[in-house]
Amino acid sequence: AAKAGLNPNDVIYEMDGKTVESVDQFNDYVNDMDDGEILKIQVLRKDQQGNNFDRLVFLEIPKE
Repeated sequence: AAKAGLNPNDVIYEMDGKTVESVDQFNDYVNDMDDGEILKIQVLRKDQQGNNFDRLVFLEIPKE
């Protein structure tokens, strides 16, 4: 995730067009994906001035 540009304080609020409301929901969704699939994540981030902005991140589910 860090290689894709996610930061520790980012808030993931959408994955592949589906609203994410909890960590458990995020984990369940990721665990149901196949190796090599691409996940589109919408992230809310604060800049150094405290302003919110959205970021779109694509992650590939690692192949085991």
